[in-house]
Amino acid sequence: MGRFRAWVAGAALLTGTASVAAPVGRPLLGPLLSEQQRQVYQTNEARQKAEKGIPYTALGEQPPLGAEANASICFPIRRIETDPYRLLDRREVEAILREYRGRCDTIADLLELVRRINNLYIRGSYITSLAYLRPQDLSDGVLRLSIIEGSVGRVLGVGVNPGPVFLGVSGEPLSLRDLETRLDLLNRMGSLRTTMKMLPGAKTGQTDLLLRGERIGSRWHGSLGMNNFGYRPTGRVQLSGTLGIDNLLGINDVLDLHLNTTDRARNSLSRGLSYRFPLGKNLLTLSYTYYHYRQRVPGTLQEYLSEGRSRDLELKVERELFHTLTQKGVLSAGIARRINTNTLAGVRLESSDSRLTVARLGYTHSFTGERSEGFAALELQQGLRLFRTRAPLGTKATFSKLLLDLGWTRRFARRSDGFYAAWNLSAHGQWSVRDIPGSEMISVGGPYSVRGFRETGQLSGNTG
Repeated sequence: MGRFRAWVAGAALLTGTASVAAPVGRPLLGPLLSEQQRQVYQTNEARQKAEKGIPYTALGEQPPLGAEANASICFPIRRIETDPYRLLDRREVEAILREYRGRCDTIADLLELVRRINNLYIRGSYITSLAYLRPQDLSDGVLRLSIIEGSVGRVLGVGVNPGPVFLGVSGEPLSLRDLETRLDLLNRMGSLRTTMKMLPGAKTGQTDLLLRGERIGSRWHGSLGMNNFGYRPTGRVQLSGTLGIDNLLGINDVLDLHLNTTDRARNSLSRGLSYRFPLGKNLLTLSYTYYHYRQRVPGTLQEYLSEGRSRDLELKVERELFHTLTQKGVLSAGIARRINTNTLAGVRLESSDSRLTVARLGYTHSFTGERSEGFAALELQQGLRLFRTRAPLGTKATFSKLLLDLGWTRRFARRSDGFYAAWNLSAHGQWSVRDIPGSEMISVGGPYSVRGFRETGQLSGNTG
């Protein structure tokens, strides 16, 4: 019967609803418990594989089963010692351990203790971290709980450069949520699909990551468009085009160029570019936009030429705070430089010119369902006195405004060919305490506004 016989043979069984026995001699926590732990771990591992499709680092084989368990045998436990750990809340762990100290615990009790500790790791997405019990002598009433906190070993890439996204990951605790966030950043590029596989590492508790990129399309992408959403003075028909390339510098970056003009090309033209690249769990975006318009304004005796230009340069950083199967929260921060100039009949209108530096901080919460998806975005924008700012008359460069955007899309059943119909609702609002520069006002206009605004221009205000 092995080492297990040392305390089974000397135990006196008491009948009743709760059978408890006092162990004799040197009570040993033997191979049976280790075997049961291994089976529980393998069951959890199989379940996690089925749910996530990601293999886990397997622990080494435990000692073979030595005897049948007797549920009526218990171990007097006066103290529980644990290996050092840093991924769990010590208050939560202590609350669990407190329940098992100062009493006689059966094997089932000890297995439940281990399961509850491991559930804390699973809840925190530390899927390769594990608490377990080694064979040990319990004659001194001290239970020793062993802990392995899984970490990331090497990060390998085949067909993809994981360096910028997985920067500094090696040696850090392995968190499934963290890895999924980084994998999503790699899969932003439409031309490449990246998958991840976990492999046993060189050291106990370490897991190597193998990232494999599969080319699913061209690095180049673009689009052309035409609509009649413009205004008659600057051109009713609008023409637009985009051209972009994935992985331009080999760091999972995306460069996009944008151009928009009208059938009166001299009257309205906008162009811009955006460059996005991931760094760790952050997505950085550098964008520049230039817009020029010209139109004739009727006067009392003659028409006057009105002309305007705007230039926007912005740096933005986005970071995912959390995600589940159906929801995601993203925090964003950025700083923008906005310059607007206007002339009338060749005379500069300094009263409407502006040079603004604007900081922005926002949060976006999105959700997806089987046939619907939506989002809510809240953003605070604050004008700063940086880089020689100047505001139009009657306003200040240090303005503040709060923006709220809501959106919801409902999809109908898909057709067999992959097309589907959908309808969506959206809302945009802005709030400000005092007058703000005209370029920062909220406006009403365009083909989706109330009928009548399209031809007469736009209505603007501080709040709306």
